Amino acid sequence: MDFSRQFQQSLVAVSENANKCNDRINHIIMSLLLLAIEGGEGSTKAMLLCIQGMQFFQQMGRRDSNTFMGDQPGSNPLQGLCQDNGAAQACWLMLSSLMMRVYRKGGHVSTMTLPVSGTPIEFMGKILVDNTDLLTTLQDTFSVTDTTHCTN
Repeated sequence: MDFSRQFQQSLVAVSENANKCNDRINHIIMSLLLLAIEGGEGSTKAMLLCIQGMQFFQQMGRRDSNTFMGDQPGSNPLQGLCQDNGAAQACWLMLSSLMMRVYRKGGHVSTMTLPVSGTPIEFMGKILVDNTDLLTTLQDTFSVTDTTHCTN
């Protein structure tokens, strides 16, 4: 951001917090990614089918409830990877790495020149667990409207 200000170059910065990201992961996309990386379907099926078939009972002050949320015939299966799942963080890392690769392949990369060495570097942003900062600059564009139009 300092370089953008010094060179008077347009910059778009997006900061996102994927709150409870593990609970938002779609099983179809995650299963395809796990199959591509792992190769076998045994552990993928074991983890995702267990999550889809979970039943959540509510405990009240005086007694347990008789009804539950979750695996009911005809209902949509539960999605996500659960917050305490040991594989959830590794799965989120795989998914976010894929998203960054797609972002880069789409040309949403900022090229910056280091001031001391003059070395050009490519930069997209940073991902830390569920916090993402994406940056986009355009070398020959000085209009904020043009920069934001190219990032959409």
